This record gives sequence, C-alpha cells and structure tokens, in this order.
Amino acid sequence: MVQASCVATMASIHDAMTIVGLIVATKKLKRSKRHRAIWCKDWLMKREHYSHINLVNELKFAPKDWHNYLRMNEETYLKLLSMVTPLIKKILEAVTKT
Repeated sequence: MVQASCVATMASIHDAMTIVGLIVATKKLKRSKRHRAIWCKDWLMKREHYSHINLVNELKFAPKDWHNYLRMNEETYLKLLSMVTPLIKKILEAVTKT
C-alpha cells in the first residue's frame, strides 16, 4: 500500500510539473508574439522617400527633433544655407553649361 501511494504521489508531482511546464511555455510564446511598439518617428521613416527639403519642412514643427537630427537650431541652419546657396548655384550653372 505504501508503494502504491508513493507511486500515485510521484505521478501527481509529475503531472503538476508537466502542467507548470506547459504554462511557462505558453507564456513565453505569448510574450514573443506580442506586437512591439514602433519607436521610430514618422519623419524618420519618410527620410528614405522624400528629399531633404520635405524633411526639413516636417522638422520645423518639432524643434527637439530638428536639433537632434541636424545638430543645430533652425536659425543656424538658415544662416548656413544662405552662405552656401550662392556657391551651389555657381556649381550648378557651371555643370549645366557643359
């Protein structure tokens, strides 16, 4: 009788361990299947599809993103742009003449 109850106890322990294992495996599957939140900003995802002008126009509405992307404020960017624009125009004119 003692052996029978011992075997029954071992079987119930084995069943309990199997159930716990199934629960853990199921939770791991559910955890790996959950949808991840997208942390990428919209303007950053559009970067590959648009020119820099569209990107700069979008960044004007988010000063922190502007500074994070260009590493300068809008005033500095516009000043720098006004300095290089004549040089770029000269190069473009020279290229289009040939």
